[in-house]
Amino acid sequence: MKILFLYLINVVAISLPLAVLEIYLEKFKSGPWGDTEFTHGFWGRRIRGEIVLFFGKDFVTMYQIVVFGTIIVGLTALCYATFADGLFVIVIGDTSVVMPAFVAAIVSGIMVTEDLLWFAIQTWTGWREPEALDRLFRGDYKWHGATPDKWLHFMPGVMIPRCYVTYATVSVGLLFGQDLLVSCAKA
Repeated sequence: MKILFLYLINVVAISLPLAVLEIYLEKFKSGPWGDTEFTHGFWGRRIRGEIVLFFGKDFVTMYQIVVFGTIIVGLTALCYATFADGLFVIVIGDTSVVMPAFVAAIVSGIMVTEDLLWFAIQTWTGWREPEALDRLFRGDYKWHGATPDKWLHFMPGVMIPRCYVTYATVSVGLLFGQDLLVSCAKA
């Protein structure tokens, strides 16, 4: 239970300000809603290829690689490295976790939570796109893929991006597999 609490604190504490930042950054993008691009060449550069398939998208941007793949992973790992008992196992009180898997679970959770908050905050506050959640659940958001295979019909009239299920599954598997991972790491 402690590990779940620690996980949720991390995911919410990082996702909420990041969602607000990304809503603010929309003013530095161009294009129709749901398919905007950074106007700066470096941040908007699209990367395609096999690795992108894991993300359930047609491409990722340099912004995402830098923010999610470097800054969030690096800062989270550095934070927990102070609790490290050896190279991989973190001990906080009487709870032990395998740091790389725990950090990966947190980052996967952030990828879903931050994205969903991006839509929710806009809808609840009326900031930028007041119908953001409705449009997301209708599948009217090209960033998550313009083709039907990128979306799941959650219930009648409600679609969710397939990547939400992928990231959540990875996150839950890594989170609740910690006891097994700690046993293997200590063996």
